[in-house]
Amino acid sequence: MAESDTDVDQPRVVSASREIEAGAAAIFELIADPAQQPRWDGNDNLAEAAAGQRVRALGDVFVMTTTKGATRENRVVEFEEDRRVAWLPAEPGKPPPGHLWRWELEPLDDTHTRVTHTYDWSGLTDEKRFERARWTTSERLQASIDRLAAVAENP
Repeated sequence: MAESDTDVDQPRVVSASREIEAGAAAIFELIADPAQQPRWDGNDNLAEAAAGQRVRALGDVFVMTTTKGATRENRVVEFEEDRRVAWLPAEPGKPPPGHLWRWELEPLDDTHTRVTHTYDWSGLTDEKRFERARWTTSERLQASIDRLAAVAENP
């Protein structure tokens, strides 16, 4: 069956959201520091990232190792300190295949933040990656947010 036939009803942008009992700055530190991300990754995809790669600006690149041992360079394409960060992963030295990870934080007050996590594979062109992209559901994104909340709410 052709890709277009199998994906006609498949959403290519999935997201999850919840309120976390912590300030936006504290939560953003956990997201913007790649070395912290494996602690709360609900996709069971991230194995490790070297310390000292804290994202600080649009265009930053951080490197992660996946649980399958692959290295990914992640180019930051959206950035607003304590509010939003998004990146395009790619194999080292190659252009991004077109899927994007985004985190958005909306402070509700000093100690409560609405966190939204989005996976957007609408621009993904590498058909070999479609199965994994379909696997990344809103439930998996919610698992990341829930694990992030557990870390942020119990520092």
